[in-house]
Amino acid sequence: MVRSRVWALFLVVFVVSGCKPPPPAPEALEDLCAYLFEHMADEDDEALEEGLVNLENWLVDGLEKTQDGYNIENLSLDAIESTGETGDNTALVGASVASVSKHELDRQIQALVIDDQAAIFGDNYVVFDRSYETDESCFPGRDCLHLEGTSYTESSWAGLLDVVSESTVEFRWVETPSGWMMIQRSYLNHPAEINWESVEVNAQYFLAVVLPCKGSSVRLQAMWIDAEYGVLPVGEDFALNQLVQSLQDASGMLETWMDEN
Repeated sequence: MVRSRVWALFLVVFVVSGCKPPPPAPEALEDLCAYLFEHMADEDDEALEEGLVNLENWLVDGLEKTQDGYNIENLSLDAIESTGETGDNTALVGASVASVSKHELDRQIQALVIDDQAAIFGDNYVVFDRSYETDESCFPGRDCLHLEGTSYTESSWAGLLDVVSESTVEFRWVETPSGWMMIQRSYLNHPAEINWESVEVNAQYFLAVVLPCKGSSVRLQAMWIDAEYGVLPVGEDFALNQLVQSLQDASGMLETWMDEN
């Protein structure tokens, strides 16, 4: 849901200075993000359950620092190929952010799957259309455990940058010893269309995990992006910082929406 906003933040900035990147993520966190992304399409839940349990255990001590954002290393080629496509991971930059919500897990799922995404994320989009292959109403109540669809978005920023993208989006429930958890992933179906010559967004991969937490919930997001900025002086450190900021902002907008609706 934050893809177009991420690209715009990267691309409309012309002067960048004194930009310190987010710290490298602990190895366990970046490995778990890639592992969960890779096994999202497995036929059974065994690997996903193991990964979710390990992530939950890691967050016991790591949650607070993760809220400030981490730089995560390249997504593995195996993870990319789990989408059914081949890809290049050498140019990817990635970040991961966790957020705590006062709303229970099921309310977050309702917002992320059923509610109007354009309304949740404010003025980020001129168009936000998402269609599912099956009836999505079965998913929040776990009458179905898998859901897949396509998101089409158009955004316009500062009168300078228009971005059009189409992505596959997948949701999956997994039962663990701590209760049900939800995994979401998405990825571009083809490079984004951008009306600025020499600026390209070649690939983007997104992961989110929503976990129950004592009557509330925790959402971990991870995103990897491969972009070329042409003549714009946008370095990797700046890109990583804006990626972290965009994930944090998206969490804030989601929380506000749930508070008010």
